Amino acid sequence: MTSSRAVLIVDDSIASGRAIGGVLRRAGIDEVDVAESLSAAIEQLNRRQYAVVIADYFVGDSTGLVLRTAMRDMPQAANVAFILLSNRGAECCAAVTDQCSSLTKPVDPRRLRDMVEASLAEAIR
Repeated sequence: MTSSRAVLIVDDSIASGRAIGGVLRRAGIDEVDVAESLSAAIEQLNRRQYAVVIADYFVGDSTGLVLRTAMRDMPQAANVAFILLSNRGAECCAAVTDQCSSLTKPVDPRRLRDMVEASLAEAIR
């Protein structure tokens, strides 16, 4: 468990990352960082403790699932809640069942907020 309430958004679309960050900030979640590539996300995960990572399925020439797999090998990130965003919904997350949730795009802001808040509550227990 962590005392962090920080959220990392991983999306190669600047507009999408900002929009998701805006939803979270309006919900009172102020510790939000955005990474535009998997390598930038891994750098961020090595620098800061996060409670939740939200990743787009397609990130540049890779996927959010590749990031989740890499996170499993990182002691500081192995147990971080992970939310995968995709046009395909839950089927994309089936291969990564541990601490992985999914949201279908376009994202419903209320559902996103509820999922992140639930993950944050679980992380600080």
